[in-house]
Amino acid sequence: MRFVEKDWTTSVIQHKRRPTGWIIAVVLLIVVTALAGVLWISNQKLYTTIYQSEQSNQALTKKLERYQQELTTVQKNVRTIEEDTAIHDMTHQIEDYVATDDFVVNKIYFYKDPSHQLEYLYIDIYNQPKMEPYYSAQGVYDLPDQQVQAKCEQMIDDVQQLYAEGEYLPTWNKKTVVYMTINNYEIGNNINGKFQLTVK
Repeated sequence: MRFVEKDWTTSVIQHKRRPTGWIIAVVLLIVVTALAGVLWISNQKLYTTIYQSEQSNQALTKKLERYQQELTTVQKNVRTIEEDTAIHDMTHQIEDYVATDDFVVNKIYFYKDPSHQLEYLYIDIYNQPKMEPYYSAQGVYDLPDQQVQAKCEQMIDDVQQLYAEGEYLPTWNKKTVVYMTINNYEIGNNINGKFQLTVK
């Protein structure tokens, strides 16, 4: 009987090579799965960060809108204060200062509307000495209407010229109504740029 020697090393090496492909496939599968898991977690974190950033941006946008509204309110208040201060200063400049040959401004009152226009004003006057003999009473003069109108228009023009030199004042335009009085008795009014005596 003949003994055949087996090459055990070759047999063992061949035996070891067979499961290696399967192990590599399993390892690759595990690595790919792990990478996919890491990518999925990173993706979820990225989505969470983006969502939080969007929420933060919305909150900041709302705050900015609120601050802009508050700033607008402050600007309106500042403009109102500037106008009121300018009106106060102009009142003191005009009273007992603006005068014609016939009249002197005694008191003046300005009234503005919400759109920063001068809606109307009252000019209360007293007579220069030369006009006293012509003044009857209660806003009536013993002069032709045209003369009284011209004298009143001159007074209004002089007041308007000084008013135009001021800053931050409401706009005096053609729609601004001017009431002229003497000792609080109405003489007439200027509507749409035309002065008319009050009917007595």
